[in-house]
Amino acid sequence: AATGTIAVGNATTVTTATGELTAFCNRRVSYRMQSVYTAAELTALGLSSGNINSIAYNITTIGDAATNALYTVKMGTTNVNAFTDFISNTGFITVYNPATYTHSVGINTINFNTPYAWDGVSNIAIEVTHDGIDNINNAQTYYTATTGNMIVYSYDGNTTGTPSLNRLNIIINGQKNIDNTANYTWQWNPGAVN
Repeated sequence: AATGTIAVGNATTVTTATGELTAFCNRRVSYRMQSVYTAAELTALGLSSGNINSIAYNITTIGDAATNALYTVKMGTTNVNAFTDFISNTGFITVYNPATYTHSVGINTINFNTPYAWDGVSNIAIEVTHDGIDNINNAQTYYTATTGNMIVYSYDGNTTGTPSLNRLNIIINGQKNIDNTANYTWQWNPGAVN
């Protein structure tokens, strides 16, 4: 394995400016979202066990501000494949310490302060929280519809989450499986014949 990226979600659908689902919320005072990624989908995309170093979201607009205070990312493992509400973040690791994050149109990479060591077999939950400026427009973010509610969000301190089928597209930087079979010369050898 070598460090590389995988893209989870590739649809070109975009959240609305006044919708609540976003990577960077400035429509509300505060924002929280959790998303789940199954081990099966991550490994099918080529991710292998080892450190995850960053995540990235792709946006088409910045919303009403280019910054979000107290932007925080936590990660942990989970048995859930879909949400009915938020899951407990007890045991999650803070991978991106609270900081003011400045975003811009295009791909926004959040480089972790502490890499997340993925075991390669567990589902991953990612929790993002941050403050907003309580205005009107959020950053419009690319998403892909899923068959289950693989993202949940809330705002302004609401402890009950709203599940959604529209999981934000994400780019994960971690350990990627490398297929080196093309670099070898294969020769058949029947071995010793009696």
